[in-house]
Amino acid sequence: MGGKQAGVKRWLKEVVYARLPGGFRAFAYFFYRYVLRLGFLDGRAGTAFHFLQGYWYRYLVDAKVSEVEQYMVDSGCKVQEAIELVLGVRVDLVQMSASRVEGTCNRGAGSPVAGQPGPTLALPGNGARVGAGVKNAVGVATGAAQSSPHPQ
Repeated sequence: MGGKQAGVKRWLKEVVYARLPGGFRAFAYFFYRYVLRLGFLDGRAGTAFHFLQGYWYRYLVDAKVSEVEQYMVDSGCKVQEAIELVLGVRVDLVQMSASRVEGTCNRGAGSPVAGQPGPTLALPGNGARVGAGVKNAVGVATGAAQSSPHPQ
């Protein structure tokens, strides 16, 4: 029974949720949690929790994904390099060969990071897929950036 429920949740996440427009996706998830799952019964603290975790956090991730994707289009960067330059988070890809994927990017004077080191984020895979790869990496990177101070 649990496996079937997990399969339905994965299908909803990968087929329905992932295809919704960025801003609407956050609202739809909040509506699902707060209205359909009766989150409003949790009181004031529950309202704050559902708003912050169900709407604000997901909207923030979507905004960062959009920012990284636009930077990739404008500069020709690969995913890992764009995340590093835009978000200030160094992304090391964990691969079977344990090698780091390097990319090329136009690092102009307007680079958001300007040589400042950031926290390191290890991701599995090669990051070749832009859509899901950026969304997953940015989602983890925003959490990592919030919890890890820049190294001195």
